[in-house]
Amino acid sequence: MSDAAAASDASAAAVSDAAASAASEGAASVSQPQGASSGLSSLSDSGMKESAHNMAQGDTLTTRETAQGTAVNLSSDVLFDFGQAGLKPEAAGALEKVAAMINERGAAAKVTIVGYTDAKGSAEYNRRLSVSRAQSVKDWLVRHGVQQAIAVEGKGAADPVAPNAKPDGSDNPEGRAQNRRMEILIASGEAGK
Repeated sequence: MSDAAAASDASAAAVSDAAASAASEGAASVSQPQGASSGLSSLSDSGMKESAHNMAQGDTLTTRETAQGTAVNLSSDVLFDFGQAGLKPEAAGALEKVAAMINERGAAAKVTIVGYTDAKGSAEYNRRLSVSRAQSVKDWLVRHGVQQAIAVEGKGAADPVAPNAKPDGSDNPEGRAQNRRMEILIASGEAGK
């Protein structure tokens, strides 16, 4: 069996385990507080492409202010091993920063975590992996004291911020790395903010 096939089999098992774990805890794989998705499409605009470029330059966490709140972009390569939904131990540093940003917004803040993958694998596999990863981030935040409403969503390989392939059709590992990300929108729960 090739390394890629073994990784794919192991990844599928990890996604299934993460989904089963979420289901056994009564968690929905995708939850959406009312109004939480209103600004998600704007997260994938040129500002997020700039953030993805910054991550490629070595930044693992980038933020920017939007009309909807603070948009945080985290490299999935810092949080997860390739094809896996379980958080790496070194993810704690970046997630502690995210937790602090969320808690600064107060109890009424609404948080939406959107997971993305690169284009390797099937669309369904990538969607499930992205949901499982977003759920892992949510679970970590809740275990570490974040009590605000958190929605999770997985978009798989949709809305890439960089090309997965080069113009000649060959693989673009740098672009794929930029596309493996978590986008977190931290919105104030107060009207008008």
